[in-house]
Amino acid sequence: MSEPSQDIDSGPDILAELVKRLRQQLPQIDPVVLDQAEQQLRQQYGGMRSRIAKRKKFLTADERKALMADVLSELGNEEIQAKHKISRATLFRQSKRFGP
Repeated sequence: MSEPSQDIDSGPDILAELVKRLRQQLPQIDPVVLDQAEQQLRQQYGGMRSRIAKRKKFLTADERKALMADVLSELGNEEIQAKHKISRATLFRQSKRFGP
């Protein structure tokens, strides 16, 4: 089997890496079966790339208002952190900057 060509910007071929590790860790699997599975997956999903979105860098004005409303309510710190998906440090930093 030939290695797929890679663009500098595209990163590693995840499917090729997965098959390579299966060959290493499970040598009892028939190589022909692995080749067929890889070929079927490439036909079905070939060219598709997964993207993991990065967390945004700053809270928007509306998010800060909602956060401060929750800070002033009777919610606990852990509940506020979970609700707004922020860290403890962000909670206290925003409270210090924009709080009462």
